[in-house]
Amino acid sequence: MKIKKIMSGILASVIFMGGIPYYSGIINNTVLIAEAVETGTYESLKYNKYDDHIEIIGCATSDTVVIIPSKIEGLPVTHIGNNAFERIKSEYVVIPYGVTSIGDFAFSYCENLKEIKIPDSVTSIGNVAFGSCYSITEITIPDSVKSVGHNAFAVCLNLRKVTIPNSITSMERQMFSDCRNLEKVIIQDGAILIGDYMFAGCIGLEEIKIPESVKSIGSHAFMNCTSLKEIDIRNPECEMSDAKIPEGTTIYGWGDSTALDYANQNGNPYYNMGTYYSLTTTTITTTMPTTTTTTTLWITTMAPPLTSTIITNNTTTTLWMTTMAPPLTSTTITTNTTVKKIPTVIPKEISIRANDSRELIVLNCDNPENIIWVSSDEEVAVVENGYVKGLSEGQATIYAVINDVYCECKVTVKPPVADTGSTKKGDANGDGLLDVADVVAVASYVGNPNANKLDAQCIKNADVHNTGDGLTANDALMIQQYLAKIIEQL
Repeated sequence: MKIKKIMSGILASVIFMGGIPYYSGIINNTVLIAEAVETGTYESLKYNKYDDHIEIIGCATSDTVVIIPSKIEGLPVTHIGNNAFERIKSEYVVIPYGVTSIGDFAFSYCENLKEIKIPDSVTSIGNVAFGSCYSITEITIPDSVKSVGHNAFAVCLNLRKVTIPNSITSMERQMFSDCRNLEKVIIQDGAILIGDYMFAGCIGLEEIKIPESVKSIGSHAFMNCTSLKEIDIRNPECEMSDAKIPEGTTIYGWGDSTALDYANQNGNPYYNMGTYYSLTTTTITTTMPTTTTTTTLWITTMAPPLTSTIITNNTTTTLWMTTMAPPLTSTTITTNTTVKKIPTVIPKEISIRANDSRELIVLNCDNPENIIWVSSDEEVAVVENGYVKGLSEGQATIYAVINDVYCECKVTVKPPVADTGSTKKGDANGDGLLDVADVVAVASYVGNPNANKLDAQCIKNADVHNTGDGLTANDALMIQQYLAKIIEQL
């Protein structure tokens, strides 16, 4: 496996041909107003440098893994520009926390791209940003994202699951069109608009729930969703007159609703969930000599009746009365399944000082020798065979790449400890103090003296148990007992 250590609105019209969108009429519409101070390159990356940030504008690599640095020339990387990674052959791209926008066509046509994690610093995703990324299987959009452009994930042929957070109120046209293996869509309550052709051509989609917040389903939103069996529409006034829900799809909706009107007009089977009532609240407060109880009663109707009453003192009690249809049922199916173990790096976060080292361990990895270790910022910390060494004050992320997945550890590097010349008994790190850091220093040294080195004076200071026999786990234990006041002296 090859890897490169990289440290430190376009408008499109879409023509449907055989169900697959084609993008044409590209017009540059950059999201950055200020002009770049200069343009530079770092390894395979091309970037624009502005007064206070960096924008990645290009990448020329065929390496398996690309890690975008959090900083270049000391400035934060905050934007991934239009077409920046378009058509690269890499399988994994790591976007650092701090990036706020992903431009139009930024990762489009990356046919080999298997996984990409969008950090929760990103607020906008551009048009066709991940269009035609054939190998991606799952996308989770963080709730920091406020806007997603049209065709953002269109023609991701192997995409199977997507979660849309409630921070995205308007879903633009063709966002997931022709994602032919898309099976599960979770739309969190908060969305208002489902765009035109939103799920058109998603022939693997079998069911979907449209939350009550959605006021409009766009034209042809479910065109050619040939496997769609059920659609649950919770807003009785949702505009959906041209949604193109397939004729055989059962629509779940309220008794007096636009969903019922649509089913009657288009011949769809309909499941009537009863009469819809707006949610109302009644608050009852009672005061007794030593107790104040506030009860909030939420009332709606959807049967079979489900009620719960909680009676407590000095608390707020919520009573839900609801009748929700269709009737709730539970079915458990047990099959013989092989569970895939997900590699995990431990610890997930560490804090070390410059010039100090720490070992990381990857669990659930059958072949540790195949792990590729990468640091997001080699000016802050480096890693080799799982051993992290701090170089300078700052933060970095250490990635362990194993076959088709990766895991990570956040590293904070603090300034090196000044040489105090301390000869204090128990002072294993030479900082002139006696605290839990000395216990850790001894334990780390005993575990791996080559990776967690101590100078001769520190070793002498820490040799408190059977002085003269070198450092052992008993020395760490004795210092810990002294700090806990179990023993009176070292």
